[in-house]
Amino acid sequence: MSRNVAADLEAMLAGLKSAGMGPSQIAREAGVGRSTLWRFRVGDARMPSYDVVSRIEAVYRRRVSCTVDSRHRK
Repeated sequence: MSRNVAADLEAMLAGLKSAGMGPSQIAREAGVGRSTLWRFRVGDARMPSYDVVSRIEAVYRRRVSCTVDSRHRK
């Protein structure tokens, strides 16, 4: 996996965890297997498909953007 994709994916997963989401919830909302997320976290993943990264990114944008926006509106 390229460093940029790996770093971006790791940052997105960390952000989702910080937003209160667990691996099962992230996997369910992204439509990927929980084992897929686990492999990314432990560095055992091959090059992730564009589709998988896009799905995780979509969840990240929905969940983390909403969290950041709500903090700034107070």
